[in-house]
Amino acid sequence: MSQEQNQTNAEPFGLDDSGSPAVVPPTDNEKALSGLSYLSQCVLPAVMPFVLLLSEESKKSKFVRYHAVHSLALLVVAVAFELVSTIVNMVIGAVIPCLLGILLVLWLLPAVPLVYYGIKAFQGDSPEIPWVTDFLKANNWL
Repeated sequence: MSQEQNQTNAEPFGLDDSGSPAVVPPTDNEKALSGLSYLSQCVLPAVMPFVLLLSEESKKSKFVRYHAVHSLALLVVAVAFELVSTIVNMVIGAVIPCLLGILLVLWLLPAVPLVYYGIKAFQGDSPEIPWVTDFLKANNWL
């Protein structure tokens, strides 16, 4: 038998030797779409992830779906953070006006995890986001 036949016999139906599904690395297109789903949140929130979730690409690729759902979850967390930050800014800004400029930096903080996880998606990684991934898995969104 040739070497190709041995490989196909050893790995039927895309299973590796342990019997678990073979892990297919994401393509460059999947990496780009996944990374853009995070980075687009800073410019036009929620549009790119929704487009990806409704497209055929996410039905074919668990990688793209994973990152699109995560970017939407991070957007919800960012909006909640912005609301709390606004209330804190109003209260502290009314009491101590000189701190208002320093507190406005809090509004930029949600961009940091979006950029970080976007870069990770461009690299082909699927890191777990603390608390968010557990919540998404518990609700069967992933």
